[in-house]
Amino acid sequence: SPSVTSSPLLSGLSTTLNTLTGYSTITTLKHHISTLEHSYLTSLSTYTTARTTYDTLTSTLTSTQRSLNALLQRQSSWTPNDLASFTTLFKQEHDQTVRMGETRRRLEEAGKEVEER
Repeated sequence: SPSVTSSPLLSGLSTTLNTLTGYSTITTLKHHISTLEHSYLTSLSTYTTARTTYDTLTSTLTSTQRSLNALLQRQSSWTPNDLASFTTLFKQEHDQTVRMGETRRRLEEAGKEVEER
């Protein structure tokens, strides 16, 4: 039938026309841009999450340090509960400081990733 024999011919003509007009290149570029955009948005999301975590840890560490300073200012009148609180807060401060360092490193890596995209 004529439609069966003309179908490959039309397909070939369409491909040739797309190549000659540059449409094939444009389609390839659009796909590449879409891939880059997705990669950038993924990197940006990772950075935003790292930034939020870092900010939260900063706030928590600041609060812990304030509590420690308040206890230290009245160290001469500590009760057994104050000593227990100091011990707990001191350990928390250490743990938070370690996590801050790890989070700062992840934040810097995520920031570099966003800049590279």
